[in-house]
Amino acid sequence: MRFSVDGNSFVKDKKPMFFLSGEVHYFRIARDLWPLHLDRLKESGVRGVTTYVPWFWHEPEEGKFDFTGQTVPETDIAGFLDLCAERDLLVGLKPGPYVLAELLNQGIPEWFIEAHPETLVEGPAGKKNIPYVVSFMHETYLEYAMKWFDKVMEVISPRQLGKNGTVSLMQICNEVGLQQWLNGIGDYAPVTRGYYVDYLKEKYGQIQELNSVYGTSYKEFNEVKPPLGDAKSSGDFAKYTDWHSFHRAYYVIYMERLMNELKNRGADVLFYENVPGWVYGRGNEFPVNINLYAGLRDHYPNLVLGLDHIPENISFRNMHDDWILNGMVKSIQGGRGPIFLAELQAGSREHNVRSYPNELEFFYKSCLAHGVTGMNYYMFSQGKNPVGRGSHGPTFYWDTPLLNDATPTPLYECVKRISGWIDANESSLLESNVKSDMGICFYRPYYETEFFYPLFLKDCTYRAGEVGLKYDIKAYRDVAYYEALLKIYQILNRPYDFVDMPGRDLAAIKAFPVFWMFSLDRMDAETQTVLADYVSSGGHLIITPTLPYLDLEMRPCRILRDALGIDEQDSGSPLDQKVSWFGSDAIKTLPPFNYYNEKGVEVVGRDREGKACGVRKNVGKGMVTVIGASLTYDTEQVLSIYDRIIGDDISRQSIYTDNPDINVVVREGSSESFIFLMNYHPVKQRFSLYEKEGGERLSGELVLDETTCMVYPYKKKLSERGLEIKFCSAEVFSFEENEKSVHMVLRSKPGYPIDILIKGPESSPEIIYSNRSLEVQHEGKKGEWRARCEHANEEDKLTIQFA
Repeated sequence: MRFSVDGNSFVKDKKPMFFLSGEVHYFRIARDLWPLHLDRLKESGVRGVTTYVPWFWHEPEEGKFDFTGQTVPETDIAGFLDLCAERDLLVGLKPGPYVLAELLNQGIPEWFIEAHPETLVEGPAGKKNIPYVVSFMHETYLEYAMKWFDKVMEVISPRQLGKNGTVSLMQICNEVGLQQWLNGIGDYAPVTRGYYVDYLKEKYGQIQELNSVYGTSYKEFNEVKPPLGDAKSSGDFAKYTDWHSFHRAYYVIYMERLMNELKNRGADVLFYENVPGWVYGRGNEFPVNINLYAGLRDHYPNLVLGLDHIPENISFRNMHDDWILNGMVKSIQGGRGPIFLAELQAGSREHNVRSYPNELEFFYKSCLAHGVTGMNYYMFSQGKNPVGRGSHGPTFYWDTPLLNDATPTPLYECVKRISGWIDANESSLLESNVKSDMGICFYRPYYETEFFYPLFLKDCTYRAGEVGLKYDIKAYRDVAYYEALLKIYQILNRPYDFVDMPGRDLAAIKAFPVFWMFSLDRMDAETQTVLADYVSSGGHLIITPTLPYLDLEMRPCRILRDALGIDEQDSGSPLDQKVSWFGSDAIKTLPPFNYYNEKGVEVVGRDREGKACGVRKNVGKGMVTVIGASLTYDTEQVLSIYDRIIGDDISRQSIYTDNPDINVVVREGSSESFIFLMNYHPVKQRFSLYEKEGGERLSGELVLDETTCMVYPYKKKLSERGLEIKFCSAEVFSFEENEKSVHMVLRSKPGYPIDILIKGPESSPEIIYSNRSLEVQHEGKKGEWRARCEHANEEDKLTIQFA
């Protein structure tokens, strides 16, 4: 018996499955309540349990371990795992060494920190700058951590799936690099600096090569010190760039060591790593953390990257966050693994941030629309911290599906609905996908920035002009890339896929007839070459806001400019910052403006002085469009400009709506497709649906209440009869079919229209809904039959009988 991954799905016993689990912390719940929590979790339709296994909790004194409740009943992790196995609940364990989890010392025993302060990370002045965080590769820390692994694996190993238990997956440490990101500073401790020197030796080979980039005169690599203070020159900037890249390589070394040590102690499960990054209900910083683990995926292609998804409250403000983050992880995983939400918000960590079941149910459905095939509700059960061990106070999480005493809350019913829908639609959902013929580059070097932009209450450590750059990386990636380009195409219902670079070859982007490259001053030579080859071989490259002219080490690199033959004459920031794009009225556009020679090009953008700041040109078999300034999402007109840039035929879904405030996602499968309809606005919306092919109306008028998502079946084939349920405006929670009839349980909101369209039968089928026969109308020559009524109850039965 195995739990693994295959393509985009989890697999149990060779059968694809949607992995649905809930976080239940045994150490935060009274021992005698464990069975009740697990029973109610199982009854909700959730299929697994995840939990941290805190080191400090089981080794309160050096060398004294308790895994069976001898000292405190709630240390009986062995008993907890056995209870999970009795209920056939798959288990995901997080044995650290770090667990974080808002616990004192982040789960590291207090006695270890007190006895071995030399293991703590150091700041640039030699100070212990991040409390209770160790240098990961310090041998003393690793020595004691491996003793912990020795003991905890004696409990875990015999309880793995396929042996005597159900432990099926295991997290490697927890959110490695999180503290460095939050604090905006790396580890300057001697042990870490030794690895840093090794990294520089491997990258540069000769000290003279490093000196030429840094503008220094080191005689040997051991003299090189990590960057200190602000970057004041291009050499300083390059040194910081290496400092960022080194930490990513360092995390790989650490996590590789942990995985190998766990395997040596009998771990035979699926490994995953949790990726943190949401800040105050937004995900625009998340790509920095996704980027931390890109190298780890290269070494371990079967490692699953689990995501945090913590939107706090869902709205138009953050509607695009989960689509973007899911897509970036999918790209980094190279399509070799599921999109797994390892910490999916269920409740709230802060009492001053209230979460509501209707908003969370909306968000869970949007995650399903955006490709998720595994979800872990965090938290499923509210916890009470061991006395004095919580970092914030006694209570851990509010508004969870189960309270600490296992009392269900309104969110519990929401979880049951999601589970019921997944149970009824699992196989079709797993084999469906969103089709897209537009690619957008996720250029990872623009997100190697945690030491340039400390997250909280600290200033940026460089000024673009001082180091020889035109663009501040974070300002432009946030405003022009994340909040404009990526959001607008979701608003326009034009899906896209990400390709992460560098490291992808031409084949990775040739699959897309249109490919967007958000480009700042710097870009590596390999990526520039791939983009140039893409255009010459027939692709349409759209690049904004500038063509690169430096490589990542700040050396001149004009490969792409030269290959495209685009003559950039000048750049500037005029007082009047409006541009006319594609002949439209001039709109505010973020400078600097890059100006181009008009010879041999089509001008697509002019500033108020008539100078060309956007051009289009045929190159080889393909075409390039250069938008030489930063379009931002400040005005409605920018939506039509983004439409114009790619043209009418690119990335149009098979279904569209006549209401621009309804977001539509179509997941297409071979036997059934799904239409996800999302209203991110706090007002009711009315609309109809249309098919792209032929512009035929698919539905009559439909309605969505405020902040609501509904999932409707589309082209659901009926077995071997050439018939299909082409559309039904209700969510299907069960489906049974026999020779002459179909029986469904439908869920919707009372008063919502039920619009059902049947394709294929020669004569009118009888449609019985809520014990009454509906009037069925023939849809002309199309061989389609339609019935409409109002949904009567929250859940009702519908039967279709064929002649």
